[in-house]
Amino acid sequence: MSKQRPIRVGLVGVGNWATYGHIPALRLLPQYKITAVCSRSMEKAAAIAKEFEIEHAFDRVEDLVSLADVDLIAVLPPAQEHAWIVKAAIAAGKDVYCEWPLTTSTKDSEELLRLAE
Repeated sequence: MSKQRPIRVGLVGVGNWATYGHIPALRLLPQYKITAVCSRSMEKAAAIAKEFEIEHAFDRVEDLVSLADVDLIAVLPPAQEHAWIVKAAIAAGKDVYCEWPLTTSTKDSEELLRLAE
């Protein structure tokens, strides 16, 4: 039986949800590998990448979603930011995990569902 390559995860948002929850949890699961992080602050992204030995750090979502080393985008910032980030990830052909709520409006959520189909 061949061993599958881990799912390569890029995290958008590196606040407490990420540093105390998602990053430690994903590091325990061999089927996932965090390959990139993104924050509005490059200093913050670089510090988290260094602390957790993550290869790539970005301060632009567009750069993260275009990275070939990422299969899945985890969207962790405040809810009002979710819609445009999920839209960028879908447009780049990435799978998406989004913290709740998906968006702050039914209209935006319906648009994302249509784009993902």
